[in-house]
Amino acid sequence: MIKMEIVLRLKSCQLHFIMIYMNSNQFTSFENMVMSFKEIIEFYKITGDGCYFIKSEFTDQNLPHFLDKPELYCRYKVSHQSKVIK
Repeated sequence: MIKMEIVLRLKSCQLHFIMIYMNSNQFTSFENMVMSFKEIIEFYKITGDGCYFIKSEFTDQNLPHFLDKPELYCRYKVSHQSKVIK
């Protein structure tokens, strides 16, 4: 029974790619907030299109909870994995 719950929970997680566009210069505070979520897989400060790139794995229920937090610092664009190619 316990194994079944774990499998179901894992299947409900989705891979999300989040591009961050900062509205403020509170970089350290923003970085600490993002790193407080265990669902963050990779987190990069980038150049070019956007300021940060986040690769995460949230459940459908937890993603909105996370996305409420960055609104204090930035705008964002969320993309979802649709197919693994390699």
